[in-house]
Amino acid sequence: MEDQAPKQSRAVLWWVVFLLVFIIVLAVWLIWRDREPTTIDNLAAVGQVGQGSSQSDFEPQLLVNDQVPGDVVYITNVLVDGGAWVAIHRNRTGRPGAVLGAGYFDDRVSTGAVDLSEPTAGGATYYAVLYHDTGNDQRFNNATEAPWLNQAGQAVIVPFQITGASDLGEDKG
Repeated sequence: MEDQAPKQSRAVLWWVVFLLVFIIVLAVWLIWRDREPTTIDNLAAVGQVGQGSSQSDFEPQLLVNDQVPGDVVYITNVLVDGGAWVAIHRNRTGRPGAVLGAGYFDDRVSTGAVDLSEPTAGGATYYAVLYHDTGNDQRFNNATEAPWLNQAGQAVIVPFQITGASDLGEDKG
């Protein structure tokens, strides 16, 4: 009987260790599964190096209002010195995550729409990020396009919410 107690507690210990390792591996996988090859922080560093001297007194602007669920995001205003990309990112723990779509906007003041690869979900937060057209080729490549930076040296990122269709366009009178 005394021999069985250490064997049983060893078996329980192995199961506990196995379960803990499994939980850790699962948590790491859940955190990293939506990770993109380049993060916004890395792109911001590239953008600082790649900025032209004409940026010193110019402040790029991006305005995106809250949206209704769908597969298009409407951009209210883009103000840049030259063409730019607006990419729509999924929310990844309070930061821009995977890119769902990108649209090119012409010089100075522009409005338009960005088509998405999947529809947005009601109640969720998404991010619009303003990118340079680094290769001047009007082709978006998340790994090479540098984000526009504001006067504080931060990437121009606008969070917006997806509201239910009943919240917008309804006659309340």
